[in-house]
Amino acid sequence: MQAKKITSLVAAFLLLGTMFAALTLTDPSHVSAYRTQCSDGLDNDNDGRTDYPEDNDCENLDDDFEGYSNTGLFVSVTDGKEEVAPGGSLVYRITLKQQRDTHRDVNIDLHFPVQVDLVSATDGGRIMTGGRIHWDNVTVFKDSVRVLTVNANVRTDAPQDQLIIARVIADGEQATDTTRVEGERELQGKFSLFLTDNQTYSLPGNTLYYTLKVKNGTDSARTTDVKAILGTEANYITSSAGSEFQTSNNILWRNITFGPREERTFTFAAHVSERLPENYSLRTRAIAGQASTVDETLITKGIPSKSLSVSLSDGRTNAARGDLLTYKVNIQNRSSVLATDESITATLPINSEFVSATEGGVWDGNVIHWQHIQVAPNGIRNLSYTVRVRSDAVTGTELMANVQVNGGTSVDYTVVGGASSFGNTYNPGEITRGRNDLLFTKVASTDEAVPGGTVRYTLTVRNILSEPMTDAVVSDRFDTSLLSLGDMGDAQILGGGRLQWNVPALQPGDAWQTSYTLQVSPRAPRGQMLTNIATITGSNIGSLSLTQRVRTVRTGVFTGMPQTGAAMDIFFTLMTGAGTLSIAGTQALRRKYLGA
Repeated sequence: MQAKKITSLVAAFLLLGTMFAALTLTDPSHVSAYRTQCSDGLDNDNDGRTDYPEDNDCENLDDDFEGYSNTGLFVSVTDGKEEVAPGGSLVYRITLKQQRDTHRDVNIDLHFPVQVDLVSATDGGRIMTGGRIHWDNVTVFKDSVRVLTVNANVRTDAPQDQLIIARVIADGEQATDTTRVEGERELQGKFSLFLTDNQTYSLPGNTLYYTLKVKNGTDSARTTDVKAILGTEANYITSSAGSEFQTSNNILWRNITFGPREERTFTFAAHVSERLPENYSLRTRAIAGQASTVDETLITKGIPSKSLSVSLSDGRTNAARGDLLTYKVNIQNRSSVLATDESITATLPINSEFVSATEGGVWDGNVIHWQHIQVAPNGIRNLSYTVRVRSDAVTGTELMANVQVNGGTSVDYTVVGGASSFGNTYNPGEITRGRNDLLFTKVASTDEAVPGGTVRYTLTVRNILSEPMTDAVVSDRFDTSLLSLGDMGDAQILGGGRLQWNVPALQPGDAWQTSYTLQVSPRAPRGQMLTNIATITGSNIGSLSLTQRVRTVRTGVFTGMPQTGAAMDIFFTLMTGAGTLSIAGTQALRRKYLGA
């Protein structure tokens, strides 16, 4: 009996202890806060990246599994306005951010509704048909903000109270901005302004010429002062008639009367201070009535990134031993800023010898350098260098030269004693470039492409007949295993790598043109020839020869530039020497056995 009592007491104490422990464990003060895998500060999937947004596999902070997610690109668009008057102006700012890659090249489209007329876009944005602006390969660097700007005007007949919806799409990510068109009651006494110096970038010390357009957005005459306010680092030079320059860098046109819906233009000029630092944003403001607008110009001490393009060619398909090859280097400045201190580097093909270089080019035994080269705004600079094909060059060897400037590269290929596999090959489409006496032409933007690159094709139909063309149809075929459709333009997609266009009626002498882009497969092998064929058909075209109705364009694929210089020459010499020793040894043995 005593044992049973002791056992009961022990059981009771154990039960009480268990209950106390349970209460303690469920006390909120003793519970650690729960964190999802994408917000716990741990690299749960061991891929070297931690949590959202660094980890590509995290969709958001609430994602509890580091699995596949979105692109990690953040995009936004805004015009900074809630409302705009009919006939008013809009300045859209597109911002792009990402922090996963060192840098990422992004294709961007900005779509507008019919109430808007596009005016201009920065960073090479192209105005396309159908109210769209397109950018190719905009570079977004890690942990930095890339900003694109678009100027647009609202049509004077834009329906009041409707929403203007702008949508930006970049790598599958998208954002929208909405702005309401004001009603007549809100428009009383309001003006719309557009201000620009037609410059995205400027050097310190430059003179900027501004154009200010002010429009009365109402159906009644309105009188107002028009004012321009220069940035503190800009010095006033001159302004259009009727103006007065005041303190604090203000330019004033007093009591300007605008008729109903009337637009008037004012101009002024300012000198940019020489002491402005790199990337300084020079802001100039304009005011009329209750409306205002701002123009921003970025100060740079060099040309904007990717403003220089370069091409290289020796004009030859093949060459014999001992031939002189003269490579022409063509550098184009696509910006409005003077390129003042550019460095150009060119390589010699293996199996060639340096002879000379123009414009101060210096051969250092490995590459040719041009230093402190200037290229005029929107101008072209031509350089050249000459090499000799070595006497020991093996027939069939491919001579490859390349040139680099400001991140841009161009490559040229020439074959010793034979036809090149690509690069300088005969391109059936190239002979049609610039021809106005052909019914149907097709050209590619490049004869060479890298895996993952883009090629733009342009089709042109010109009615060289003596009668109208009313039912012409152009079709195009490409290999879907190596190429995929990029910007389709106005093409109809028939599937299976087939595109089609219905050409509008053309009178004799009229022309029609369209273009589209194809993306090269990242797996395309080096040396692969990309071929696509375009054909035109129609009731009054069938009698023409096949060569006039079919156009074939070929583009070669290259994957990179092998090392140049002495290393490969030494390797070739060693291999040649080894072959010579082998032959000498064989001859010695032969003499021995023959008793010589």
